[in-house]
Amino acid sequence: MTRFRKIESISLSNEEFFEIKKGRFSKKGIDYVERSVDLIDPVPHVMPVELNRFSIFSSLSQTRFCLKKDHADRLQRLVPERSILLSTISSSLGKASLCINPVSINQFVVGIIIKDKSILLPRYVLYMAGSARTQLHLMAKGGVGHVTFNEILSLSIPLLNLERQREIIEKFENTARPMERT
Repeated sequence: MTRFRKIESISLSNEEFFEIKKGRFSKKGIDYVERSVDLIDPVPHVMPVELNRFSIFSSLSQTRFCLKKDHADRLQRLVPERSILLSTISSSLGKASLCINPVSINQFVVGIIIKDKSILLPRYVLYMAGSARTQLHLMAKGGVGHVTFNEILSLSIPLLNLERQREIIEKFENTARPMERT
């Protein structure tokens, strides 16, 4: 007889482990502008389309739009580096990315901020959040297909020890490497 060990899981709503940042509606020309060379220290403004365009480990520094740093700070919309971004809408629904630098997000992207990176590895949370894509598509509503902030909060990931998290990261990355070459 095979024995199964119960694995504890944690919800993204668990404030002991995560802070979830919700993007807000943005007005082009007021809140964000087209990227240009005359902006000093621009903050990338991430929309769902960027999560489709860039790799899952990206600085996202070449987004089409950006905010001035002081404006992003004032809007309190910055998601810190080493956070996970997750799209909540359309064809990019469930696409996830690990941001390498601070970014601003719009209303269709959530930022998953890991409070203690000695318990949860950012790449592990990235892969677990990204693997919930099918689940998110099943929850999606409307003609465009979107999920609510509360539905994102209901997602959970297994809480494993760091060694096991590293093993899972390695398996994901070994699987992804051959696909990148084709």
